[in-house]
Amino acid sequence: MASPFWPKFFEAKALSAQQIGGLLAAAMLMRLVSGPVVAAFADLIGSLRLVLAGCAIVAAGAAAALLGTDTFVLLLLAALVQAAALAPTTAIADALSVNAARPQTAGRPLEYGWIRGAGSVAFVLGTLAVGQLITSTDLAPVAWVNAILLIAAAGATAWVPRPVAQASSCGGLRCGRSVRSSQDSGVPIGYGGFSFGLRQSRNA
Repeated sequence: MASPFWPKFFEAKALSAQQIGGLLAAAMLMRLVSGPVVAAFADLIGSLRLVLAGCAIVAAGAAAALLGTDTFVLLLLAALVQAAALAPTTAIADALSVNAARPQTAGRPLEYGWIRGAGSVAFVLGTLAVGQLITSTDLAPVAWVNAILLIAAAGATAWVPRPVAQASSCGGLRCGRSVRSSQDSGVPIGYGGFSFGLRQSRNA
């Protein structure tokens, strides 16, 4: 819900157009690097819930830090930290969702489109909701709502079931179908982080 409003948020912090462009570009490059690295680390240690919760908490802290600073260097630093923490969350959440849903499919193919579609609907509704909270001069709700929702996401990982045994038998969740459907095989989460970063750079 925050991404469409960051340019205006930084403009309200008195950054120039060149500074805003540089900051957003640097954040995108950070996503390209941190996405596959952190996701591969989650694969390695086999504790996806912990890594996902940690990334959400770090990103929430960075959002709060954005509220408390007005200098370009500190804003850039906070934005880079948040970008690094957010980059792997999509791939890790995908892996956890698919593995949690597989035992409940009773032999039927997993309709993963419903999971991804629900995320898209949440994005649209979140964007519309935060748009009602901001004004042309007060963009603070963008950051604090972002922080609150990230903390809620971190807490929600406690209710996510642990990965099923067949995923762990082939190396963490490297057979956990993080970026494709549950019928695919051998796709590590790190690949998901990399592909997500590429999509982000194309969108930018």
